Amino acid sequence: MDKVLTAIGLVAVVTVIFRVFLRKETVYEFERGLLFRKGLLSHTLLPGQHWYLRMHSSIQKADIRLRTISVPSQEVLRARS
Repeated sequence: MDKVLTAIGLVAVVTVIFRVFLRKETVYEFERGLLFRKGLLSHTLLPGQHWYLRMHSSIQKADIRLRTISVPSQEVLRARS
C-alpha cells in the first residue's frame, strides 16, 4: 500500500513540475510561430504542437494568409497647355 501511495505522490509531483515549467502552444496551418529564447529570435516553428520552457522562451504567432486590399482609383492630373 505504501508503494502505491508513493507512486501516486511521485506522479503528482512530476505533473506539477511539468505544468509549472513547460507550456504547449499550437501553431495552425495558416500561421508560423516565432520562437524567442531570452528575447532573441531562435527559429521559425512550422504548424503543429510545440512544447517550450516558460521561463526562457516565448512564441509569437504570425498570420501568413494573403490579404486583399482594394485601392480606390485616383484621378490623373494632366497639364494642358
